[in-house]
Amino acid sequence: MSRFPQIVADIGGTNARFALVTEEKADSGEFVIVDQKNYDCATFETFESLLQTYFDSLDGIRPRHVCVALAGPVDGDQFKMTNLNWRFSRSGVKADFDLENFEVINDFAAQACSVTHLQPGDLIQVKSGEARTHAAKAIIGPGTGLGVASLTYNGSIWQPQAGEGGHANFAPCNLQEMSLLQALMQDFEHVSLETLLCGRGLVTLYRTLCSMQNKVPENYEPAQVSELGSSNQDELCRESLALFCRILGSAAGNLALTCGAKGGVYLAGGILPRIKDFLLDSGFSLSFQSKGLMSSYMESIPVYLMVNDSPALIGAAAWLEDHAFGPAGH
Repeated sequence: MSRFPQIVADIGGTNARFALVTEEKADSGEFVIVDQKNYDCATFETFESLLQTYFDSLDGIRPRHVCVALAGPVDGDQFKMTNLNWRFSRSGVKADFDLENFEVINDFAAQACSVTHLQPGDLIQVKSGEARTHAAKAIIGPGTGLGVASLTYNGSIWQPQAGEGGHANFAPCNLQEMSLLQALMQDFEHVSLETLLCGRGLVTLYRTLCSMQNKVPENYEPAQVSELGSSNQDELCRESLALFCRILGSAAGNLALTCGAKGGVYLAGGILPRIKDFLLDSGFSLSFQSKGLMSSYMESIPVYLMVNDSPALIGAAAWLEDHAFGPAGH
C-alpha cells in the first residue's frame, strides 16, 4: 500500500482548508504539502460534497488516504459539526470514496501532532531550555477559543491527548489578578482560562481593566486591542496585552507541571504570531517559571512559538503516518 499521496484537511465552523501530501523527507521529517485550497463551508450542503469538490480539483489524482482535523469533540464513527448542518460517518465516507484510510481527529490534537514534524523556521524560542528526547510535550493555543493538549511518546509513536483544558478555572497569581477575578465574577458565573485567553478574552480584559479604573472603554475588536497594545498607542490596550501574556505564561507553566512537559511547551493559535515581539518582551517567561518550590524544575523547560500557518495539516499527515502506516496502524 503506497503511503502517498494523501489528502489532509483542517475544517472549522466557517472555513475549510484542504491540501495534498506528496512525500515525507527522510532527513527532516518534513511533509511536502501542495495544492492547498480554501473553501467556505456554508456553500456545501454536506461534508461529502466538499470532499468530492477537492478530489475533482486534483486532475485525476486519486489519493486513497484522507485525514481530516475537525473543530470540536471527535469520538466514535458518527460526526456532527457544531456550526454546520453536516452529519457523516467515518465508515460511510471511507466506503463511498473507496479509501484505504479515512481518519478524523480533533483540530487541536492535530496541532499537537504537528510539533514533531515542524522545522526550525516554523518555531521561535520564547523561553530557553533543553528539551528531553521522548519526554512529554504540552501545547496551548489562544485563538477563537483556548486549545490545550499534550503529546506523549509510547515507545513507538507520539500520541496526542486533547481535552478541554481551556475551561479550567483562571487562577490569579497576585493582587492585581485577584482584583481582576473579583471584577470578572460580577459578569461570569465561571471564570475559565478561555474567558481571558482568546480573541474575545482580550476584549474582556480590556473592558474589565477600564471598569476597574473607572474609564469608559472604546468599542474595540480583538485585533484592535492587539494592534494598539503592541504598538503602544493605547495605554489600557497595552496593559491588557501585557496581562494576557502573563496569564498565558502562568497557564502554560501549570500545564507543563501537570504534564511533566520536559519535552517542551509549544504555543499555538492565531493571536500570538501577530504579537510575537510583544510576547518575547513580556512577562510571559517569568510567569511561566514562577512556581514556588518547582521554579527550578521549570528552568529547563523550553517554550516555542509555532509560526507555521498550517500546523493542523501537518498534524493530520503525522496522524496518518503513525496510525495508518506506523505501529498503531498494524
